[in-house]
Amino acid sequence: MRDLIETNFGLVLLISCVVGLALPSLAAVPDASASVALAILTYASCFKLKDGGFSEINWWNVSVFYVLRFIILPIILLLIAKQFFPAYAAAIFLLAILPTAVSSPAFANMFGGRVPPAFAIVILSTSLAPFLITLQCSLVLADASVTPTPLPLFRTLTFCVFVPMLLYFITHNFARLGKVMYDNVKIISIVLVAFVIALVIAKQREFILDNTAGIIIPILLTLVCYIIFLACGWLFTKGKDRETRISFATCSMFNNVALGVSVALLHFPQNVILFVAVSEMAWAVLPMMFRWFLGKAK
Repeated sequence: MRDLIETNFGLVLLISCVVGLALPSLAAVPDASASVALAILTYASCFKLKDGGFSEINWWNVSVFYVLRFIILPIILLLIAKQFFPAYAAAIFLLAILPTAVSSPAFANMFGGRVPPAFAIVILSTSLAPFLITLQCSLVLADASVTPTPLPLFRTLTFCVFVPMLLYFITHNFARLGKVMYDNVKIISIVLVAFVIALVIAKQREFILDNTAGIIIPILLTLVCYIIFLACGWLFTKGKDRETRISFATCSMFNNVALGVSVALLHFPQNVILFVAVSEMAWAVLPMMFRWFLGKAK
């Protein structure tokens, strides 16, 4: 069963969408449980840091990519969305500023990429996320109808990011715990992400079922966003070896949508929550999309 889940995680995530629609009782689970699940996910993923390889990381290259992907690109997408899809502008912006998924190094390795640069992007984007997301929502989004209050937003992000990191540095020398977490980080990640997806879908179940046609545009927009994210990472590394291009494309495309769910549930209005719920569905098919792309890309 474990091997089946780990080798078919895209399918598992799609099944979690169905579970969310089929089990309305999940909606009774407190919103804060998504943040708890994300904190556990961050904690578990930290144990992969011992894989090392940091000496070969080009931190300047990673920093330039970070600025382009997580600061400049979201602003560009926000301006475009305000012109053509104003109802979804805030949600698209939130989707774009989310840091790369903490499981990206594992994804990069699975797709044939290099792990060290993936680790570097995860560390940089995740560590700065509480500050960047809070500042960008306050200064760039600047829409009173959707912009969350900065301090509560920062507290949520701190709980999801910094607290697990601190706990990791306190406990990572416990040999037995470290081995268990390191050996099981992939299955833990898949199960937790699947739980978060099922939870947010369940909380939006009534609206989704009553407005099935109304989610078509959000689904298409989220897929377009993920294609843009993929293109950003792939084009940024043009001229580099294929393994490096795969790593940057993976980190650009696979964002921490679980963090987006936690933030949206606690701090954003209904329309943003719905968009993030739909983005969970799109995120679930990304592994299959990326495999197809790599089969065609030169």
